[in-house]
Amino acid sequence: MNISQEMWSVLSKVKLLPEQVLGENKVILVDASPVYEYVDGDKTNKVVGTKYTVACPKRNYEQCKVKVPDMTPILTAEDIRSCEEPIFVTFEGFQGTCYGRDILQLSCRAQKMCIIS
Repeated sequence: MNISQEMWSVLSKVKLLPEQVLGENKVILVDASPVYEYVDGDKTNKVVGTKYTVACPKRNYEQCKVKVPDMTPILTAEDIRSCEEPIFVTFEGFQGTCYGRDILQLSCRAQKMCIIS
């Protein structure tokens, strides 16, 4: 299916809520990794945030990655793997957007991730 430039332009302006992407704004933290800055398409060594991978119970545990501008993750990947119980989290300021050229993709960002106790 070919999507016209005009349709790509429209899709890139659509802003999705956490409930539309994650099923609800309460998900299970799976992993954390640094987000690096890119300059002219090339990755640099400069860390500009954290990418959290979460599993979405309302979406059959499908995983989603959410980028947050915090330089130091709330929990490291090692902390997450060593935890025996699921870590439920929520996102403040979540927004999903579509992008791509030939294949429609999803980018998710939030201002902050919070652990639900």
